[in-house]
Amino acid sequence: MKEISIKEFHNLKIGSAENKIAGTGCTVFIFGEEAPAGLSVRGGGAASRETELLKPLAAAEKINAILL
Repeated sequence: MKEISIKEFHNLKIGSAENKIAGTGCTVFIFGEEAPAGLSVRGGGAASRETELLKPLAAAEKINAILL
């Protein structure tokens, strides 16, 4: 498997925020321009809302960011 450096991605910003007291946080990837996306949902309880929009027959063709 070839390792790809994060520096090879142009127009990509990465940030994070955390709440140490609550023990929670998030990471966001923001793209400088719209990007194609796809995903694979494994298991019966994916706990997600917008994943249906990434199906091939749905309205969303490109994304602006990913929030983890």
